[in-house]
Amino acid sequence: MSDGPPALILIGPPGSGKSTLAARLAERLGLVHLSPGTQFREMAAKDSAIGRQIRDAIAEGALVPDEVTDEIVRKELNAVSPEKGVALDGYPRDAAQAESLRRLLAESGRLRPRPVVLQFDVPAHELLQRLRRRRDAEGRRDDTDAVIAGRLQAYNAEDARVVDAISDWADIVAINGAQPVEAVTAEALEKLSD
Repeated sequence: MSDGPPALILIGPPGSGKSTLAARLAERLGLVHLSPGTQFREMAAKDSAIGRQIRDAIAEGALVPDEVTDEIVRKELNAVSPEKGVALDGYPRDAAQAESLRRLLAESGRLRPRPVVLQFDVPAHELLQRLRRRRDAEGRRDDTDAVIAGRLQAYNAEDARVVDAISDWADIVAINGAQPVEAVTAEALEKLSD
């Protein structure tokens, strides 16, 4: 990867393993892991206007408004040294966010080398099982069956538009997210080295 530091973007449905792989790749490749979802949960825990707005959106299974999400990603990107690469998980989730991300990456000098998007593919029944296990293990109130169904429906409605919007400025690599985490990591590292 020439020019500047690499930008990896991990997209896929809820429960597909984006955050897990982003953290692993960040560690192995010396990147900074950026996770808007983690930021949302931290902000939702605070008693503030934005915290309540995010908490309400999460509880309903809705997406956090684009302007809030875009600002969080902008702040996270701006906090990373220009010499460091990033692994961004869970963003963009819609075509408007994809365009915002292109602008944010351009502003921070991260469109060269061309960003790589790792797109997760996991069967719906596996996603449902994973999200239910996560709910039970982590006690996440935002993983009710109704919220899970709503999130998966929202993802499916936007997936093709996000990929279409990103494909103009990033390379998209399919990842079989249904494998054990070590196999997913190995597949991603192999594809990134090609």
